[in-house]
Amino acid sequence: HLRVDRIDAHAGAALLEFSARSNKTYTVQFSDALGGAAWQALTSLPARTSNSVERVTDPEPGVRRFYRLITPNQR
Repeated sequence: HLRVDRIDAHAGAALLEFSARSNKTYTVQFSDALGGAAWQALTSLPARTSNSVERVTDPEPGVRRFYRLITPNQR
């Protein structure tokens, strides 16, 4: 399943964690509103040679932010 497994907010940042499969690229996107709002790329991750747990930090998560994970990555 493609999903963000964990989101933790601490020290003014948000940490997202997900299980990544080998040979796949990913992009973490965010939006500050739903319902037609544009999604923006937070970061794109390259393909790895083995499965891994990826951790991505959003240094400016704001008051209300939504995240989504997509594959393949979109740069």
